[in-house]
Amino acid sequence: MPHILIVDDSDALRKVLRDYFTSLGYTCSEAASAKEAIAQVEKGVHPTAAVVDLILPEDSGLVVLDYLRGLNVPCVVFTALSTEICQDALPKDTPVLAKPAHPDVLVSALRSVSTSASKRRKSASLIEPSADTT
Repeated sequence: MPHILIVDDSDALRKVLRDYFTSLGYTCSEAASAKEAIAQVEKGVHPTAAVVDLILPEDSGLVVLDYLRGLNVPCVVFTALSTEICQDALPKDTPVLAKPAHPDVLVSALRSVSTSASKRRKSASLIEPSADTT
């Protein structure tokens, strides 16, 4: 089953995204900081994709992005920062969405980045939730 790692310091936003993604059949993990996100992955969380804010306590979301990219985990940046400024600082294939945005926009971006990553790895896209929930 597709698993999304949500990295944002806003408890309310993480809850909204988690509830929305799980209603679509995804499983989710949440982290309020870069340190927490990396620790979860090191302890065995295997995200299919991630939604990452850039402004986090202690470290920047860029730390999380670099770490996850090293593991070939596709990421979508979801931030209140200027998307133009962010695009200049990120690899060209990293989608950047401005807050606020409807969760459907995030799902679409996650599917797109996952499909692109799957093509590079020549494996099936894992971001579509299973229609079979049994």
